[in-house]
Amino acid sequence: MKGKGRMSYDAGTSATLTAEDERYLETWRQVGQPTEHHKRLSALEGEWEFVTRWYRDAGAEPRESRGTTTVRSVFGGRFLEEQARGTLLDREDYEGRTIIGYDYRRRKFFTAYYDNFQTALIVSEGDWPEGSQTLNLRSSHHVDTLTGTHDGEGADVTIQITGRNRRTLQILEWTPDGHQQYVATEIEYTRVGDASS
Repeated sequence: MKGKGRMSYDAGTSATLTAEDERYLETWRQVGQPTEHHKRLSALEGEWEFVTRWYRDAGAEPRESRGTTTVRSVFGGRFLEEQARGTLLDREDYEGRTIIGYDYRRRKFFTAYYDNFQTALIVSEGDWPEGSQTLNLRSSHHVDTLTGTHDGEGADVTIQITGRNRRTLQILEWTPDGHQQYVATEIEYTRVGDASS
């Protein structure tokens, strides 16, 4: 198939690369390499224990869940893959997965989360200002898991690194009337085997 931005192929089984194809591939290789932004994400790697506090609505008493999670680099440092296990409210078979990365072309950090309790894929994206210890994300298509109600304002997600062995994640949602933002979920992580900050 020939066309702008595509490589040319013979009718046979092997590809014949033109000079244009080579330039295209070289550009592809360059934009596909991990950057300094990806290196910053390495602070999240490792084995962690976590405590989650869930707030059903603004002013509600929190309900706690606990578990462990492993964050590892995949595909040559291009992404982080997180695998969490633990309790979720009254259930003890919770498993969750998160892909964390930086999209060089869009100049955005992102996360994509899914678990064994729902069929939704929760995608967030945002920025991590230079010199800051806080990654600020926005989930723009948030739907309440229990009610199915769509929150047009979306949810704000912050990941704050508070030390080599400490980090927190907060999810801020809006009240049904859209007038107040509140902490709906707060997760505190401590690196396994090293409790110092």
